[in-house]
Amino acid sequence: MLKNFRKFIFQVLQNPQMSSDEVNIALIKKVTEEIKSLKLQKKKTVSRSIVRRLKKTLKKNNIDYVIINHRIKDENSIINKVVRKIDLFIDIKSTQPIEKLLQGVTVDSIRNNILDIIGIRIILQEVDDCYNVLNLFHKSPTLTVQHKHTVDYIRKPKKNGYQALHLVATDKKSKKCFEVQIMTLEMNQHSEIGKANRSNYEKAKTKSFYRNIALISLIASGGAWYFLTKRKRRSRK
Repeated sequence: MLKNFRKFIFQVLQNPQMSSDEVNIALIKKVTEEIKSLKLQKKKTVSRSIVRRLKKTLKKNNIDYVIINHRIKDENSIINKVVRKIDLFIDIKSTQPIEKLLQGVTVDSIRNNILDIIGIRIILQEVDDCYNVLNLFHKSPTLTVQHKHTVDYIRKPKKNGYQALHLVATDKKSKKCFEVQIMTLEMNQHSEIGKANRSNYEKAKTKSFYRNIALISLIASGGAWYFLTKRKRRSRK
């Protein structure tokens, strides 16, 4: 991610008249304005409807679930993710000034690139049940699963031990996209109180967010060139 930010650095340097505060404000303000058009409150109604239908489907297929949680990503989390994945919204090869670059941050680009604004977690008893539920999603006539976003963290856990099946699906009725995490009760407990707990994950994301914002400040203040050339000198040693 830092590599993409280095490319973004050179774009900001195209407009050295902007102060660090102006760059920060321009980026955050633009994302915040676009988020308002997402109508996050209405997405809560959509997520409840999806969960109700999921529960009926699991019951119909005799799959006992422990619990199904759902949440809507809050505004700050969306801003954080846009900043971390800035290369998805901005043409980092462009030589345009930052005002032009930020035009790539729109409600549609946020909706198309931040796929977990609606998040659902299905907690089950057995590992086999996890894969059975995954198959139900793929066979569902009311959902479209985006196969390229399906990840098996059960067979290949993350470095912190986190395990789950992740997938992204689109509800054909509401046309809304949502992320699903499928895991056992034991996996859920590990993600909540073990090494993979959510608080550590959020701290890491927050640290990444402020590091990127600090980097943008460095860019606009003219210190980016020293930062980059210093890294290059180290790599040559």
